[in-house]
Amino acid sequence: MERITELTCKSSIPIFLLALLSLTTLTSKAQTPTYVGDDCTNSTEQTLSSSYQTNVNNILSWLTSSAGTSNGNNYTTINSSAATNDTVYGIFDCRGDVDRSFCQFCVSTASSEMVRRCPNRVSAVIWYDFCYIRYSNQNFIGKFSLGTLWYDLGSKNISNPTEVNTTENYMRNLIRIATVETNQLYAMGEFYLSNGEKRYGLVQCSRDIGKEKCGQCLEGVLEKIPQCCAQKLGWQVFVSGCLMKYTDYMFYTAGGQTTPPTAKQGGTNKSRTIIISIISALVAAALLVCSIYYFLRRKRVKTEMQLLETTPIIFPANAQSENSYEDLPIVPFVIIQESTDNFSEASKLGEGGFGPVYKARQREIQLELMNLSILLQAWTLWREGKSLELMDPTLEKSYIANEVTRCIHIGLLCVQEDAADRPTMSGVVVMLASETMTLPQPNHPAFSVGRMVKEQESTSKSPKDPSINDVTVSHIAPR
Repeated sequence: MERITELTCKSSIPIFLLALLSLTTLTSKAQTPTYVGDDCTNSTEQTLSSSYQTNVNNILSWLTSSAGTSNGNNYTTINSSAATNDTVYGIFDCRGDVDRSFCQFCVSTASSEMVRRCPNRVSAVIWYDFCYIRYSNQNFIGKFSLGTLWYDLGSKNISNPTEVNTTENYMRNLIRIATVETNQLYAMGEFYLSNGEKRYGLVQCSRDIGKEKCGQCLEGVLEKIPQCCAQKLGWQVFVSGCLMKYTDYMFYTAGGQTTPPTAKQGGTNKSRTIIISIISALVAAALLVCSIYYFLRRKRVKTEMQLLETTPIIFPANAQSENSYEDLPIVPFVIIQESTDNFSEASKLGEGGFGPVYKARQREIQLELMNLSILLQAWTLWREGKSLELMDPTLEKSYIANEVTRCIHIGLLCVQEDAADRPTMSGVVVMLASETMTLPQPNHPAFSVGRMVKEQESTSKSPKDPSINDVTVSHIAPR
């Protein structure tokens, strides 16, 4: 008898950007991966060998890394040796409408949650609305099973009995599109009921099973819908190898739809009119806020320039010491832009290992070196295991030490000398989201040739002065 189980660093964002970001919520309700369920409630914890547990951890780490370079699906096998019984098979599969970076974010989130929800399991599966991951000591690659059905139901019931047949026909149409017309092994789209209400559907297979098995898996799930879900307005059904979803709201991104909407039968355009009105109002508000922001920004820049001209800033003679870290100001980008005449060719001194080097006023150079001292301080404290000393003591009770240390670690990786050693932005997102990913060790921050003005400059040249002009003295300073 078949068993059916019911899934029980400081920054600021301009106001106008928030207004523009709000527009994206009109196109999709799903912005972050949402946990749907797992199969760990049907299994028990076991004592795993150390080699098997290590392989499980390695599988989860591999799945997260592979999701950042694969096209939404991949699988692998890890074992210590042919003589040991510790082989682990693993797979991830992301929904067809998500991009690679978001797929990696979802897989990373699922991996972390699997460690928490499914400790000491020989096998486990966990589903999110955008992805799922699975591992086992049994080879399941290229296979599917209808033996166990997991489902998640909406809270409302359908009001029209004819919706059951209409839904079944539409989901069967999606199966045909996924396995015959496109061979993408997934399809999603929308259709209208006879009363003008809109519905949305999704079918997808794990892309390791091929189109023939995909069709068999989805047809098998569709036959089971009347037993569990047909009377509900909204449901998700999962088996090992494929899934289906049906709701009364758009859950996928606008560009992810693989079928054109069916002709609307009845109804009005009231909802469309409301949406257009909301968008128009938000755009108007965004333009107004942009204008205000631009005016205030221009005023602030003018004030900063006046302060810069009237306030001397002297770089201490001992500032290259690793212990001189206090009261270090930060130079605004707009000031650098102004002082280099918008990075003009006339201000360009030459090319360095990190790109062009520009001539600027004395104060900016001093401030830049001060900022570089902060980087050197961060590196020194991290190397000594004292990263938290960078934090303001008054914030001691308001942060999680592990998270701060991890952020500093990632920050140091982002300023590595070799660009190949620096993580991508999607990689940074995954690093921040995953607590299980092992971070690479950063090297010493890069150095570049800069200019430093001492408190008391000599008025005459000496034989030891390495400079060839009367303006600067070249020194090696941390980048």
